[in-house]
Amino acid sequence: MALARPCSSVVTPWALQLIKDAEVQAIIGPQNSMQADFIIQLGKKAQVPIISFSATSPSPTSLRSPYFFLAAQNESSQVKAICAIIQAFGWRQIVPIYVDNVFGEGIISFLVDALQDIDVRVPCRSAIAPSATDDEIGQELYKLMTMQTRVFVVHMEPKLGSRLFTKAKEIGMMSEGTPQVTGYCIDVFNAVMETLPYAVRYEFIPFGQSRTIKAHSYNDLVYQVFLGNFDAVVGDITILANRSNFVDFTLPFTESGVSMVVPITDNGKKNAWVFLKPLTWDLWLTSCCFFVFTGFVVWFLEHRINEDFRGNHANQIGTSLWFSFSTMVFAQREKVVSNCTKFVVIIWIFVVLILTQSYTASLTSLLTVQQLQPTVTDVDQLFKNGDQNVGYQKGSFIFGMLKRMKFKESQLKQYNTTEECDELLSKGTANGGIAAAFDETPYMKLFLGKYCSKYTTVQSVYRTDGFGFVFPKGSPLVSDVSRAILSVTEGGKLKEIESAWFGKETNNCPDSNTQVSSHSLTLASFWGLFLIAGVASLTALIFSLSVFLYKERYKIFAPSVAEVSIGGKIQRILTVFDSLDSFHPAGEKLQQEKNNKVRDGAIGVSPYT
Repeated sequence: MALARPCSSVVTPWALQLIKDAEVQAIIGPQNSMQADFIIQLGKKAQVPIISFSATSPSPTSLRSPYFFLAAQNESSQVKAICAIIQAFGWRQIVPIYVDNVFGEGIISFLVDALQDIDVRVPCRSAIAPSATDDEIGQELYKLMTMQTRVFVVHMEPKLGSRLFTKAKEIGMMSEGTPQVTGYCIDVFNAVMETLPYAVRYEFIPFGQSRTIKAHSYNDLVYQVFLGNFDAVVGDITILANRSNFVDFTLPFTESGVSMVVPITDNGKKNAWVFLKPLTWDLWLTSCCFFVFTGFVVWFLEHRINEDFRGNHANQIGTSLWFSFSTMVFAQREKVVSNCTKFVVIIWIFVVLILTQSYTASLTSLLTVQQLQPTVTDVDQLFKNGDQNVGYQKGSFIFGMLKRMKFKESQLKQYNTTEECDELLSKGTANGGIAAAFDETPYMKLFLGKYCSKYTTVQSVYRTDGFGFVFPKGSPLVSDVSRAILSVTEGGKLKEIESAWFGKETNNCPDSNTQVSSHSLTLASFWGLFLIAGVASLTALIFSLSVFLYKERYKIFAPSVAEVSIGGKIQRILTVFDSLDSFHPAGEKLQQEKNNKVRDGAIGVSPYT
């Protein structure tokens, strides 16, 4: 039996009579959930079973009727899948948007119950009339934009749903960024107004959506307060001198400023000379000088008492340098005899240990970790690199600031969302994108919270007084609201609001210091160690020289050489120094061995050897 679409849910006698006369055994229908109640009542009165292939809404009437059989899958079966998605993303609060009829309401109660079971809060529900106009849909969506909830579950017919999604995309609900800033500001304003000692009634009107006011920028919006079209402005309005000529600002409720964000790239190109990069050139030079100096000190202290540091000049130089540089790998094989030498070597090995371990760690980092560096370091570099495009947020005062900084208008590209900013930066100037983006600090924190692996802030280019609420000139509310802002800020409420809105975005990324690698090791990090080694070596050298001059004073300063020239005296000192130290046990032992060789006719020696 086929029935026309009923105009009333009341079971009419003619319908019952028709079923009786035709001896109806079963009813196929209804075509949709809107007709379900009427058909179910009809089947109950006539005691005829009803089989439906399309009325999928789980209305209470259909669930209680013994004559209604649903041959299609009940829409309530979607609830578990929806809850699983919400749990997977960790969302803690959602708002259902549904068509205001039996089809829309049927699933909502099941959805809310299921969400409560997984500790997800539903602060409100948004019902859209089937006959709603685009303007009415827009007004409802703008109300939702002022809320903290950012996740919505939509349940309605495809025709109405497509209109809703088109409007949501048009007003910016399908992207991230500005709505989160415009909602944070509203929460701050609500907290501030609750702190006032008296009640103030107010209504939020979405920016640029008044039927009589068409605002296209933040300056236009502020100017509407001056014209008397708005009583106040709540939002991410920066306190600027030119704006204060027309309106009054409260005290700022957040810090601000203009920052430059640029891409970061891996500059750690591996090449044959990468092993030189861990140390700066001045540290390399200082290290080499100290290796040579330490080798000289060890030779001076050991030459007169240690056979390993004697012989022809080439052998002595080679042995001294070998001993010093071999300490890098602790491979020195020569034994030292003098206590002064042992003191110097212990200090020097400690310095070498610190230096080599630091070098190894830095080289390992260079070879294994991404060397992320900004593509541009400051504004001046943008000008030096030629006609580089830069980006700014649509409607922001940043446009005028960039023009004052001597950027050509052809270099300026605007964006509306963080996604558009990311797309422009990814393209770069060569492909029609931008080399850097300029925006206020709160926006850039949100942007970097989402794209921290690709970009970084390199410079704060402009200081502002922060975001403030706008009132007409001379408004008595300005002073009271300003005091309330101080109360909210000092009481910690502002921190709670910031954490609720921005905590997840700003904590997604690790510290930037772990992302951008450190520079090469510099001399400034090690000058203390070199100072200790230098003082120890000089002290030992001066002490040993003084002892030598005192012990050999009769040979060096004998009366027979009093009339000798200075050059001759220096030659005399070097000759005496080249001889063995007969006052030291080790030197005396070496002298005896040589004397024995002389007696055996093994070698011939000079009087001073």
